[in-house]
Amino acid sequence: MSLERLSLCSLPPSCNLSHYVDPCSRPDCRHSDFSQVLLQSNDGATSETLSGFFIAQEVFLVIAHVLTCFFYLTYLGRPPYGELDMVPRDQRQKARKNSPAAWGASGFLGSFAYVLLAGAIFTVAILQVMWRLFVNPVNAVYRASGILEVLLSFAFLVKLWLNVRSSPLTPRWKTFRNYAPVTISIFINLVIAILNLIMCKSLVIS
Repeated sequence: MSLERLSLCSLPPSCNLSHYVDPCSRPDCRHSDFSQVLLQSNDGATSETLSGFFIAQEVFLVIAHVLTCFFYLTYLGRPPYGELDMVPRDQRQKARKNSPAAWGASGFLGSFAYVLLAGAIFTVAILQVMWRLFVNPVNAVYRASGILEVLLSFAFLVKLWLNVRSSPLTPRWKTFRNYAPVTISIFINLVIAILNLIMCKSLVIS
């Protein structure tokens, strides 16, 4: 299946601008994307004249996603809220490094997991740039990126669970409560990645 058969209303418009059809020529298209709105509102605008905007939009989307993933990676390597309050102020720097939540607390395995996840984040960024801007058809690259995003989100959720389990704070539910906003955010990313993979298979123009 080629993504050229997918609905242009459902996927980012800049997968490959040279193969792109002006979305405004499709009467059934919902112009939910801001770039689509520009095409619709400007009679003289085409995919070619707005190609710079398309490219910038997709690149910034990739950067935002990568920064979000690195935030998860860094945040989950820090002690849970309230853990450092259990030690004197002059020992908190040492306690932060020796916290069970630190990536290096598990020795080589934790450090290797950190490097592996960081590498996976960069790989996702490269794959996203490829399917958004350069590769056509993008089916295999799109799926590889989606699968990696699912695995990343799942790994973050596992790390979060391990942080709650290993934390000296009690009761456990309070520690988990403090992680609630990040947990919800990662879970939403996981659901979106799974739905993107499903839509990649199902949104085919009959």
